[in-house]
Amino acid sequence: MEYERSNEETAAFKDTVAEKRRYNILNVQDARNITGAWLASIELQEAIQLGLPEIDDRYHVWRVPLVGKDSGERVGEVVIDAYTSLLLKDKSTAPEVLEARLLKRTVHKQKQPPKSKTKSYKPSNLRNTIAAGDVEKVLQDFPEES
Repeated sequence: MEYERSNEETAAFKDTVAEKRRYNILNVQDARNITGAWLASIELQEAIQLGLPEIDDRYHVWRVPLVGKDSGERVGEVVIDAYTSLLLKDKSTAPEVLEARLLKRTVHKQKQPPKSKTKSYKPSNLRNTIAAGDVEKVLQDFPEES
């Protein structure tokens, strides 16, 4: 016995994840267009071809693999917010890294100064103190940051 789907079931079955979640980027071509425009803006469109974009619905982003045209090797990826269609630069491979990988160079990261501590620790003037009583009342008598 063969099961027949109703029109509603067929329509629900055909909806993609992007359509169900009402993403702004609904398909592979949209993700490719955004990535192509970004590659043109950094003048790498002739050196890089696009892999198959995929949707990462856990993080609501599209991931577009970037492949070197000459080598055929993956050199990075572009990550696009599925709701806003904005390229996420902090999650995408940086243009300098793409150029270095295409030219088979090593990327030298600039040394950053050590992070300064925002809050310094001051030793408490209380040494080996034991307090008995209700904690809420006793702690009010202690000096701040002790």
